[in-house]
Amino acid sequence: MNLHNYLQRISFLQPTAVSAETLIALHRAHVLRVPFENLDVIAKQPIIPDQECFYKKIVENRRGGICYELNGLFKALLDSFGFESYFISCNVFVPAIGSYGADFGHIAIIAAVKGEQYLVDVGFGDAFIEPLKLSWDVPQYQYGVYYRLSRLEKGEVLLEKSEDGIQYRQMFKFSLRPHALHEFAEMCRFHQESPLAPFNKQLLCTRPTPDGRITLTSKSLIVSGSSGREESVVKSCAEFDALLAQYFDMRLQPLSV
Repeated sequence: MNLHNYLQRISFLQPTAVSAETLIALHRAHVLRVPFENLDVIAKQPIIPDQECFYKKIVENRRGGICYELNGLFKALLDSFGFESYFISCNVFVPAIGSYGADFGHIAIIAAVKGEQYLVDVGFGDAFIEPLKLSWDVPQYQYGVYYRLSRLEKGEVLLEKSEDGIQYRQMFKFSLRPHALHEFAEMCRFHQESPLAPFNKQLLCTRPTPDGRITLTSKSLIVSGSSGREESVVKSCAEFDALLAQYFDMRLQPLSV
């Protein structure tokens, strides 16, 4: 992995000492510039848990990816800086069934800096822009959203979010047990191939902005921010490709939208 090229990819030009400030800045830069996208899933291009493949796609080809790719590569970046970190398995809350998905359904990272632990996640799709301290039952506010971590039974932790700091909704739960990247292979395959998986139905590319979010699908473009929310219909493959280049700086071979 070429660290200089990776940092250029996320426009990171700040000092590189191992510190909480560096961790926060790296996380923010990555989330704001590297989108969550499932274009390879829809195109049936296999995704395997391999950091070299992730690097080629995200850095060299200036793409985004799904959680296994985004967090899988971000840990390699943390390793290059000298951060202590490890992968964790997360169970995503599924509102349609009122319960949690399977183990290894989402990958995230725990990083430690000077005795403090942080939940790191640059690959959830619609989550926090900066890492969260592992502090229990204390709301952590950033970019217009409150996040809260609570202890559950059997050593698990619940992550919730709220727009008003009063009504919270569940995002995912996790344990603090370390895992290796290869342990996520089966669920990575599930998200690509299973009819029950959420991300193999239509094209999706999304990233946050400091005051909102940009989301492009096969059907629509949604741009939200402090000035409001605008939604427009995507009428053709050519328009999808043009919007992908305009809002995500991604240029691909023509896709079937």
